[in-house]
Amino acid sequence: MKLNRFLLPLMLSPGLALAGPWDGTYRQGLADCARFGVEGGAIRIEGDMFFGNEAICEMRQPVEVRNMNATLYDMYCEGYLDENGTAPQPWEARTMIMRAADGGLYMVWDGFAFQFDKCTAEELVEELIGEQPEDPPEAVEEPAATPAETAEPASDTAELQDATAEPETVTE
Repeated sequence: MKLNRFLLPLMLSPGLALAGPWDGTYRQGLADCARFGVEGGAIRIEGDMFFGNEAICEMRQPVEVRNMNATLYDMYCEGYLDENGTAPQPWEARTMIMRAADGGLYMVWDGFAFQFDKCTAEELVEELIGEQPEDPPEAVEEPAATPAETAEPASDTAELQDATAEPETVTE
């Protein structure tokens, strides 16, 4: 499969897969940060690989755009297999990635511009394990036991005190 030619070199040479300036997971709107590359999920950039909506692209020939904190790339893309197990034809495109003021990204493709927010580590964890309460649940106090339930045998001290007391005299 042609998709393997993109992933195989990346898997075989982890030392060469250096972190890039755009690495991270990004979302639009309420997209699921824990899933990427699928409908309703986020996008992800790792080194020179872009995982988009049902497509994976190798980002080649970066050209820095002066005074814009942006980079132009030639994208060599392949789509994921469809429901019939058929891969679509690979395609090439040119894109510009630019850092947003809030840490997100702008991506400009021919005729289209997209804004993405950066997924935080908290969002990724929440998506994976679910939202957790901010405060731990309060401990439930059990009702206090009645005196009959807590009757304890008399202590040895109480018996000693009774033994040292003067005997009562009963007069009739």
